[in-house]
Amino acid sequence: MAQKLNPDEKGNVFTIQRKEDVIVISLEGNLLLAAADLTTGNKLVSLLEALEKDEATKGVVILFPPEKIGRRDLIEFYHHIFKLKMGVDAIHRMFNTVDQILLRLLELNKVVVYAGRGKAVSLFLSIGLVCDYRLVAEDTVFQNPYFELGSVPKGGGGFLLPRFLGLQKAGEIMRAGRDIDAAEALELGIVHQVVPADRLAASALNAARDFCRRPLSSLIGIKKLLNYHLNDLKEYLAMENQVLLKIIKSPSLKSEFWKNVEELYKDLHF
Repeated sequence: MAQKLNPDEKGNVFTIQRKEDVIVISLEGNLLLAAADLTTGNKLVSLLEALEKDEATKGVVILFPPEKIGRRDLIEFYHHIFKLKMGVDAIHRMFNTVDQILLRLLELNKVVVYAGRGKAVSLFLSIGLVCDYRLVAEDTVFQNPYFELGSVPKGGGGFLLPRFLGLQKAGEIMRAGRDIDAAEALELGIVHQVVPADRLAASALNAARDFCRRPLSSLIGIKKLLNYHLNDLKEYLAMENQVLLKIIKSPSLKSEFWKNVEELYKDLHF
């Protein structure tokens, strides 16, 4: 059952505030670990379910934290899973939570504005790509550490990027495994606006309010039409999980992937 939407709620990974007909979700903390935790992951999904049913809300702004979502944090997440012997099930829970968030944002009957800053792995770019409008701060860098890990990106990037950039350009970027800064993201057309970091929250709220001046029925109808080509995303995400778990999984957790995690973790801390 979805939770009741409670404006001004403070949770361990998010805070929500109502700004007239816009709900601002401020994410905080280690979002990767939060997604791997069953209780916390369910809270994030339940929040989106509650928004779906909230008739007072026309727009949603999602503010991502400038830390705890970058390359370093991804490596530390996997190392944490390994050292605590949480097993592949914890990683699978994180994947499933991410999948549910992506699909619910895609189908949400509100206009969703993504606002990101700082270092973020490409998973969080993918979350932006299922939102309706994307702003990033000037200090934003989307990082791609997957070759270092001997893995592939999580989050539907292989499905979403070709629909924005074409198959050839998306393939070129994914095979290069390089970082993408805010200026290049704007040039590529995968974000709509780049703003100073201290103006990110206000700019995102203004963008949501601009959308909310239009009839919600028209906006949601347009959203459904524009997203029609994404109907196969659910099937893609299931296949993506199979590929990732095959790379990660091994009876003794001593695969090449886990060796890479250990080496990268040592490089971070020594």
